[in-house]
Amino acid sequence: MSSISLTFTVEPRALGVSAGGSTFYFTVLDSRLPEILTVRAFCLNSTRSTTPEKFSATASVDAMTDPAELAHQLSVDQVAFADLPDDPALQDQLVEALDEGTGIVITPPGGETPAGLRDLAQDVLDASELDTVIVRSPDALAAVSHVHSRSSLESAQEHLVAQPDYVVGVREFLGEVGSFDMPWLALAAVAALALLAVVAWTAVSVRSTGLTQ
Repeated sequence: MSSISLTFTVEPRALGVSAGGSTFYFTVLDSRLPEILTVRAFCLNSTRSTTPEKFSATASVDAMTDPAELAHQLSVDQVAFADLPDDPALQDQLVEALDEGTGIVITPPGGETPAGLRDLAQDVLDASELDTVIVRSPDALAAVSHVHSRSSLESAQEHLVAQPDYVVGVREFLGEVGSFDMPWLALAAVAALALLAVVAWTAVSVRSTGLTQ
């Protein structure tokens, strides 16, 4: 996802909020620059958004969600904000909820599809030293990992996306993904012991048969 270096204005009443204490964002819906630019304004503390408006403009595109930059943010405290202002209170709570090898990137609503978020998560994971990266927006999320299986991630994501509280969602996600992963070494040891038992039983049976003949 990229951000357009243009300035737009929005009437606060269109979003049902007051101008004081509200921060407004613009989602790029159509970025076929320089021919056409379509944006929608939204506010994090409002459920409304404006009707998409089209602008004819030539604009430069800045990679505000550059994976390397996000990976750098994650290297500091495992929390990154993409195209959003920092939220110190949320950041502190997320830091406490995350385990050592997991990082989370917070993105604005409506910016990417789940597939797009997964691509971003993979790029950030590849650029970081973390084991697992979660990319979360209010309406979509993705998680990728070097240590957890895809099936365990998909199962855990269902808990995360259903939880509007980001901090609670992260705790539930980590608990679910940790409990889902199969203890392959333990299972392999059990299987090996079972195989040895079968071989031993077969050998004893053959020997007993030979003695009785």
